[in-house]
This record gives sequence, structure tokens and C-alpha cells, in this order.
Amino acid sequence: MATVHSSSALDHVAAGRLTAAEVEAGYIIATGRTARQIVVTDVTLRAIGGNAATADSIDLQDSTTGTKVIVALVAALTKDTVVKPDTADVTSTNLGVALGTGEGLKLIAAGAGVLGTCTHVDYVVKYVRKNG
Repeated sequence: MATVHSSSALDHVAAGRLTAAEVEAGYIIATGRTARQIVVTDVTLRAIGGNAATADSIDLQDSTTGTKVIVALVAALTKDTVVKPDTADVTSTNLGVALGTGEGLKLIAAGAGVLGTCTHVDYVVKYVRKNG
């Protein structure tokens, strides 16, 4: 289950371990707030129990419109390997960019296949909230 920790009024960290099924379904790791925008400043992912497979990628995106923050191809998510935004096979399209007002953050497996082989995905997402 996801846990959210705040280190100050501006800096936030969402961290936890999700099952492959939770990632496949799409899991909200940070809820949206009225009149606030999220800016993701860093992301760490790690496949647990095996290499991520079958799905195309694991994406961090906003919770409503699906605007991608990062797209981590399953090729990057080998068992127990720490994956960052600058890792090979990771595209960071909106890292450091304010997402839509009221949007939250979601981790979701993308592509035609079901996320398999790994049993869980660990995540640490650092972000700030600003007035929208």
C-alpha cells in the first residue's frame, strides 16, 4: 500500500511498494488538490521479484488526463535495479513541469500486455505543490 510523507510545506515524497496488479490497474500515489499543481522533481522505480515484462512500460502520469511525467520501458526495469529519469530506456517528458491544476499522480503499466514476471514495483516520487 502506498504511503505519503511530507518533509515540509513545499516538498513532498510519495513512496511505497505496489503489486504488479496495482500498477497494471493504475494506482494513485498522490491525490490532486483544488487550485494546486504538482511539479515532479525526481522519480525512482525498482522491479521486485523479477524483471518487469510483457507490458511496454511503467508510466508516471497525472491522474486525469494521462499527461506523462516519465515513461520507463520494461527493458530498464530489471530485477532490483534502481531506475531514475536519466536511466537508459526512460523518457522524462514532463519532469520539472507543472501538471494541470487539481491533478494527482498515478503509476500505471502501459501497452498491450499485462505487467508480468515482477511481483511488485517500488517507487519514490519527489514533488512540490504550487498554486495553480
